[in-house]
Amino acid sequence: MTSSRHPIYADHADQSIIKEQPVNFIPVDDLTESMQCGFELDAKSHAGEATSPCISIRKMEEPISGSDGQQDVYGSIVKEPDYSSSQDGQQDVYGSIVKEPDYSSSQGSYEPNEARDEDMTLFDQVIINTMREHNIKGGSVIIGREGKILYRQGYGQDSAGLSATSTSKFPIGDISKVITAMAVLKLKELGYLELSDEVMGNDQTSILKLEQKKNKEKFDRRKRKAHVISRSVQHLLQHTAGWDAAEENDIIGTRKLKLSRKITNLAKCSNAKELVMRQMMFRPPDFQPGTKQVYCHLNYLFLGLMIEELTGMSYMDFITDMFHCLGVGSLEDVDYTEDLQKEDVYLDGLQNIKFCVLKKHEAPAKFLHGTTKDKRKEDELFLLETAAYCGLVASAEQLFKIFSSVELSLFQRSVLSKDSVTQMLERPECCPDKEWYGLGLKVSDNGESWGHFGRIPEGTHSLAFRDQSGITWTVLFSQVESGSQTLDIELGTMMRHALSVTPRFSSYSSVLFKHVSFLGMEVSFYGMYSSHIDQVFEVFLPFYLIENHYTTMKQEGYFMHHIDLVNMSENIYANIVWNKNEGIQDWLIRKNSINSQELRFGEEERDVMQIILSGFKVHTVATCSTQSSFHSVIVFRKKTDVDTRLIQRFLIIVVEDCSPCNPLNRLVSDISNMVVLLSVCYIGEIKLLTAVTECDLNKRRVRTEFYIASNLQAFSRNLLKASEIRIGLQHVQFYKNKRTKEVCVCVVLSMSAKLTNTCVWGLTRYAFMQSLANFVKSDSLAIDKICTYVDEGKIYYAYFTT
Repeated sequence: MTSSRHPIYADHADQSIIKEQPVNFIPVDDLTESMQCGFELDAKSHAGEATSPCISIRKMEEPISGSDGQQDVYGSIVKEPDYSSSQDGQQDVYGSIVKEPDYSSSQGSYEPNEARDEDMTLFDQVIINTMREHNIKGGSVIIGREGKILYRQGYGQDSAGLSATSTSKFPIGDISKVITAMAVLKLKELGYLELSDEVMGNDQTSILKLEQKKNKEKFDRRKRKAHVISRSVQHLLQHTAGWDAAEENDIIGTRKLKLSRKITNLAKCSNAKELVMRQMMFRPPDFQPGTKQVYCHLNYLFLGLMIEELTGMSYMDFITDMFHCLGVGSLEDVDYTEDLQKEDVYLDGLQNIKFCVLKKHEAPAKFLHGTTKDKRKEDELFLLETAAYCGLVASAEQLFKIFSSVELSLFQRSVLSKDSVTQMLERPECCPDKEWYGLGLKVSDNGESWGHFGRIPEGTHSLAFRDQSGITWTVLFSQVESGSQTLDIELGTMMRHALSVTPRFSSYSSVLFKHVSFLGMEVSFYGMYSSHIDQVFEVFLPFYLIENHYTTMKQEGYFMHHIDLVNMSENIYANIVWNKNEGIQDWLIRKNSINSQELRFGEEERDVMQIILSGFKVHTVATCSTQSSFHSVIVFRKKTDVDTRLIQRFLIIVVEDCSPCNPLNRLVSDISNMVVLLSVCYIGEIKLLTAVTECDLNKRRVRTEFYIASNLQAFSRNLLKASEIRIGLQHVQFYKNKRTKEVCVCVVLSMSAKLTNTCVWGLTRYAFMQSLANFVKSDSLAIDKICTYVDEGKIYYAYFTT
């Protein structure tokens, strides 16, 4: 399904600067198999050069109707493609049929479980593909507007092994905080509190107080004044109370809290709640409350205790009564038994009614002479009541009713008043960012979009969101298969993508993606323009469509700056970075496929060399393979006057995984060339290395380094080191080493390449799509390369900027 197709020279209004989000690194071992060759720098000739810049490395409405189609954001009429002639795929913007990746090998049934809607077939396909990629067993989705459900669907299985529906209950994770914030504001409306009231502190009027002790020497008022920091209701709601999760002053995972015996005398605590309160009240703050915003579970744990203290009711009873008018029904608190068993903590009957349970660590046995080298582990506290900050269980339908009531409160009386919801969306004084955390809600788009994510390790991905387009959605994914990594799926971008490829909602795409212009958008493939239309990025383009896109983009005045190939389910896809053609007289590509039963590369090498000898030079190369074939794309550009004495050589070498690539090493040593391009792929167990070497008789030799099988940690170190001595990234490719089963990087570093500003890898499909959408709205950085690799059946993305 093609979304609104924008003119190539569209004017972009949003030039906002990017704020990049941290991403997860994939753990790897140290350098496995690498080789370096090249020439040393002349220290004297570069002594006067400036130091290199710091490099950042992270793993880091109703649809508008038209007579013949849909209107895009620029008012152009865009006709919808006719899919009636194809059952195997969908058409791209050039009219070709795009086949989707085959996920049939994945376990489990992911067919929609509720009534199907033909118009939502592509929407369902996006959701199902995401679940398969991340081994998610069950989930549900609801889409609505102004409190009315427009589409509902369940996929896979729930926790009981039954077909999941939109009424199946799943953990909602951190979205529990939205409900806690609503409960606090309801108490404010009822006169129980003000946002400025002190929740904890030295004042006896504080809502949560420590019990008075007979032993005043230890717990007198003077000592508390010296240590207890005042924290208001608003501080807790906005995550500005002074606790920093990075300093291990937060709840670890969902239940564990480390204790310090220097602060708390465990033997003299009268009850469990007192234990937690005393532990955190006497800890020095990580920052002055109200001056900084840091997301921390503890804030909402104490808000839950405050609700119970003020009402005399349990937290669960109070929120059930509060939502009675919505017909939500009962919500549940997640079962803690399995979580505790993983920590070797087992409860008896009496402990089940406690607020928390203590796991004490005995002191290690002493060696001779009464000494020991082992430190005693800190005692750990496991919280049983987690509902207020991450422990609620609800269905997508329940969550949609609750979340929609927030929006409806702005226009009519609902659970909360208009004033309360307005306060939820206000920006904290200490937060200057374009996005902020209000009272229980993450707010963006100048207060027109708001929502909350939820994520629990090895179990839950959830999202409740009201978009500036007026569409509200709730998504619940749960029960990730055992052993799977819990990654940032970026459900918001997944939903925007799913809605944009769906006929019923596709006219929203320009609003959903906020001024991002798309070359085209399919279930798997999409292309984006940069802010000044000087770059175009195509992601997951089927291999057989490359020539069509090459012809069109060349006519439009673009040059294929970088291409990367990846094998997904025995189908080859490409990621391409197109730059505006400035000063390049002519260029061409050579796309080729060779059957694995006829692996003779002499003809391939001769054909490439003939193009080189006809006045072209190789700009970039990408290779990939399936079990039955070898595929390559080589980009050539016309030589200029300064390239007249440039000599390149192209070769394909069969390399054993256990060897240090001696054939290439000897070749480079013999002809004194620089390796400028490298690409690695496997056909069965055969490892193929494609290389381009270069010698310029007019130029002084400069340092070049290449690594054929560097793992991610070693690659990070090498890139940082290269940046310090002003060496840039010439070429990079990620691949899976069949011998070591590691993700490896084939890389060429060169002084003639631009310095890398940022490199990020380990991104999931939609985390990358969100990052790319942010980049195309900015003119401060240029994307140099986009790479994809597959690990354990999951797709990961990497990008590099200059």
